[in-house]
Amino acid sequence: MSSAKITNMGRFQVAFYRKILLLSKNYDSNSSAAYIRSFCSLQNQFPLPCGSIRSKGINISKSLQTVRQLNNYSIVSPKPPDNKSLLEKEPHDFCNFLKKEDIRRCYAVLDGNSGKLKVSHPQLEEIGRFCELSSAFNGHTAVFFNRGLRTDVLMCIFLWKTDRGLAQGRVSLQTHCTMRDLLREGLYRSRHTGLQAALAALWVGGGKAIIAEPAHGEHHDPSFREKIFLDFGDFLSSLNGCFVASEGTGITVTDMSHAYHRSRYVTGISEDRGGAGNPSAYTTQGVVVAMEAALDFIEAGTLEGKTVAIQGAGNVGQQLVAQLLDKNVAHIHVTDVHQNQLDTVRTLHGDQVPKQLALES
Repeated sequence: MSSAKITNMGRFQVAFYRKILLLSKNYDSNSSAAYIRSFCSLQNQFPLPCGSIRSKGINISKSLQTVRQLNNYSIVSPKPPDNKSLLEKEPHDFCNFLKKEDIRRCYAVLDGNSGKLKVSHPQLEEIGRFCELSSAFNGHTAVFFNRGLRTDVLMCIFLWKTDRGLAQGRVSLQTHCTMRDLLREGLYRSRHTGLQAALAALWVGGGKAIIAEPAHGEHHDPSFREKIFLDFGDFLSSLNGCFVASEGTGITVTDMSHAYHRSRYVTGISEDRGGAGNPSAYTTQGVVVAMEAALDFIEAGTLEGKTVAIQGAGNVGQQLVAQLLDKNVAHIHVTDVHQNQLDTVRTLHGDQVPKQLALES
């Protein structure tokens, strides 16, 4: 059969077909049929182009025959329409939009006189309206966007209640499906960080920095990654101390040291440069102490013999596993969307798998 393309299919449908194709190639009819049945409960939310698969009256045999005929077809997602709103664009598409409009730097800043959010460019009115209407926006001073000079990677910084002091918070390097998701997380995290500081009686504002993960995985190349954080350091310096960044999701001490080459508004740099190094050890200890305090409050004893679930196997998650094993917990269930993180946990604590430790991606 000649190669062809099946278009007008959303990502959810593509994932469905890939799973069925895998099962059908292995001639696993029972598993294929079971997967179709479980998927059909979502039919009303995610209609399938395959007419033989329906919420009622499923023709499993015909469905399997249909998906087997797709073996020589390439399944592709449709190209996003050019008129997609800014909020629905993926971050790298939004970055391309800024490039097309010849915008290197832009922002949405709260006007102290009018109490309204003002954007730097009229093209960003949609972004400004979304921020202003967000439930997490209350108290935010500004949102800054930057397109890296060396890399064209999108970087965003969110500032909350800087009247309490200069903003401090973590920088993360991660993926978001849309700009809506990115903005929502940035607004929430910066506000959350500021509230934590207030509860601890620290006179600092809340902040959050997000570096959008490059679309084609360029950040895995050490040379390109270094340029990303040189760009981020320049971005920090341009804000003249409004925000001080520390390590967050997807960030290493080496990354922060690269940013430190271009900005002094960075913490968590390596100890040989006079920094405190990776802060995750302190975060991990705080999590353990909080768990013990909660158990004590409800008079449930100690961590020994308990079952604990950990979502995320990054720097904190890996150290948390080690400390919980030392506390003689009965079982630990660890999940992560990145298989390599789980592999690291397995390497570090392989003798406890699967006796005490369960890993799931």
